[in-house]
Amino acid sequence: MSPEIKTPTQLWTFGFRPFFALGCLSGLVTIALWVWAWRTGATQIGAFPWLWWHAHEMIYGFGAAVVIGFLTTASANWSGLPPLAGGWLRALAALWLLGRFAMILPGLPPIIVAAIDVAFLPAAGLLMLRHFKAREQRRNQMFPVILVLWAAGNAAMHLGISGWMPGIERAGAHWGVYLVLVMISAIGGRVIPFFSSRAVTGYRGKSSIRLDVAATLVTLAFAAFAAALGEAHGATRMVAAAAGGLHVCRLSLWMDKRIWRLPILWILFVGYAWIPIGLLLIAATPWLPAAGSAAIHALTTGAIGTMSFGMISRVSLGHTGRPIIASVPTVMAYAAVVGGTIVRVFGPFASVFWPTMSYTVIVMVSGALWVAAPLLLSATYLPIWLGPRVNLPAAS
Repeated sequence: MSPEIKTPTQLWTFGFRPFFALGCLSGLVTIALWVWAWRTGATQIGAFPWLWWHAHEMIYGFGAAVVIGFLTTASANWSGLPPLAGGWLRALAALWLLGRFAMILPGLPPIIVAAIDVAFLPAAGLLMLRHFKAREQRRNQMFPVILVLWAAGNAAMHLGISGWMPGIERAGAHWGVYLVLVMISAIGGRVIPFFSSRAVTGYRGKSSIRLDVAATLVTLAFAAFAAALGEAHGATRMVAAAAGGLHVCRLSLWMDKRIWRLPILWILFVGYAWIPIGLLLIAATPWLPAAGSAAIHALTTGAIGTMSFGMISRVSLGHTGRPIIASVPTVMAYAAVVGGTIVRVFGPFASVFWPTMSYTVIVMVSGALWVAAPLLLSATYLPIWLGPRVNLPAAS
C-alpha cells in the first residue's frame, strides 16, 4: 500500500478521507430532506423538482463521492504511484461541494448549474488518469471511460430538467445507476473474494475470471438496452434476467458460510446480492405489481447504498492501519441500511396486497432507517478520517 503523504492536515492525504466524509453527509442530508419533502408536499428545490433532485443527489452526489473516494485510494494501490492528495484533492472536493450548492441555490441559470455539477466526474477521471495508465493497468483503464459515460448521464438529467431535452432526465438517472452497478460488478469481483480469503482461514469460495467478465459485460449491455429501449422493453428484460442469473452464479461461487460470522464481510455479500434481486425484479415487472419501484430501490438503496457503507467502513479501517473489525456502531449502521432497504423494496408489494398499509409510512420508516446508517458511520469514522494512521500492520 502506498504510504500516506505527510501534511499538516491528515484529511487531505488520501481520497477516502474527505470523500467518504462528504458521502456520508450527503446521504444523510439528501434522504432526510427527501423524507421531509414527501411529508410536506414540497415540489421544488433549486431548478429541480424534488423527486428528480432526490434521484440526482443520490446518484451524482452521494454515489459519486463514495466511488471517487474509493477510486482515488485504490488507484494508488493498483499503480504503485503516490495517491491523489494535497491541493488537487482539496480542489476536487471543492468542486463536488460547489455542485451540491449549485443544485439547491435558487435563481442560478441552468447552464451554470449543469457546468459546475457535470464537471466533477470528468475532473476526477483526469486527475487519476496517470494512475490508470501506469504499469500494466489495462483492466483499470475502463474507469476513466466509465466516469465520462457517467457524467453523460448527469448531463442528460440537466438537459431534461432544464427543458432543452424534455423527458431525458429519467434515462439520465437510470443510466447513472446502471453504470455504478457495472463498477460494483467489476470491483466486487476482485475485492469480495480477496477480502474473504484474508479474513477467513481456509476460505472455500472461488472466483471465475470468465464469469466475472461475463457478468460485468452483460450488466453493461443491460445498461445500454435500458437507456436505448427502456426497462419495460422485452429485450431489456431478457438481458436483465441474464445479468441477474450471472450475478447469482458469482455469489454462489464466492460463498462460504463462515463469512456470516464477520459483519465486515457479510455486509458486502448482502450489498452485492441486491444486484441480482433488482435485475430479476426488472425482468419480472409485467407479472409483479410494484416491481418497477421495488427494482430501482433494490439497485439504489440496496446495492449501491449497502455496498457503499460496507466499503466505507472496510477501506477506512484498512487504509489507516486499524484492525478490520466492525465495531458495534458500525454493525448497527449495517442493520439500519439493510432494514431500510428491505422496507423500501418489499413495502410496495405489501401496500398493493394490503391497501390499508400507507405508502407514506413505508417511505418514512425506510428513510429513517437509512439516515441512521451514515449518521452512525460519521460519528464512528470521523476521528479516523481526520486522524493519523496507527502503528499496526496495514491491510489493503
